[in-house]
Amino acid sequence: MGRINYSVPDRKVVDLVAGFEYDAGCWIGRVVLERLQRSASSANQRILFQLEFSGFSRLGSNPLKTLKDNVPRYQYLREDINPPSRFQQYD
Repeated sequence: MGRINYSVPDRKVVDLVAGFEYDAGCWIGRVVLERLQRSASSANQRILFQLEFSGFSRLGSNPLKTLKDNVPRYQYLREDINPPSRFQQYD
């Protein structure tokens, strides 16, 4: 999953958030690369790693907030999704 902003006139990537998640059943691994352009000549880059043990704990930096803030409609791998029922507003 990810998001990229590319400047056509400058021919370069302005902002980038790209990540990979792997669900192994009892653990989830996440790696996220974030690049934010600060000025015409400088940019900040960072790599976030996280290992989550299902039902126990998370180790490493927190890429979940970065993904949730920057990638539209991003959802955690194990987030329960309850679509609205067609009978919800039934009288």
